Formats: sequence, structure tokens, C-alpha cells
Amino acid sequence: MYLARALMMAERLSEVSSLENTDRMAMALVHVRTGQRAEAQKLVAVMGNPYTEAVVYAVMADEKRTFGALERVANRAPQRLGRLLMTPELRVLRGDPRVVALRKKFGLP
Repeated sequence: MYLARALMMAERLSEVSSLENTDRMAMALVHVRTGQRAEAQKLVAVMGNPYTEAVVYAVMADEKRTFGALERVANRAPQRLGRLLMTPELRVLRGDPRVVALRKKFGLP
């Protein structure tokens, strides 16, 4: 997973899909970054993981779905929220008042 994300950040997308055991989140992110949003949405729908949904929807710039997924993470697994909010894919949301409110609600810096 970490190698796949590092390759994506380096814009080496073709190398991600050639990795053995590439996880679905990484493949969904590759689909988003190569303009294949429908394929990414299909993968996200199959996963049913709000953590993954938040990351993929943030990269898709779909704020409504991203915040919906963040709320589900906060309700189901609040211990994962801090780490999720620090992922590079969610950095565009860090100054958003809704993120500030979530951080405050759960006592996060």
C-alpha cells in the first residue's frame, strides 16, 4: 500500500497497476488520476470502507461524499480519524471549518 501511494505521489501511475497485490484503494486512486472516475467509483462501491471512501472522494474533489465518509469514520472508528485527516490526499481540506469542528469534537490538535 505505501509503495503504491508513493508511486502515485511521484506521478508514476503506470507502475502502480503493475504491482502485485495492489490494493483496491490504490487502484481507485490511479483511476481517478487517469480520468477514469467511473471505474474508481465502482471500486469504492465494492469496498464499503468509509476510510477508503474519504481518501478517494477527496482526490475526486467530491466534498459532500468526502465529509459523509469522514462522519462515518468518526462514528464507527474514531481512533482512525486523526490519522485519516493527516493523509496527504486530505490536505486540501485541512483548513475547512468542518474539519476543524471534527478535530475539536474528538480532541485532536
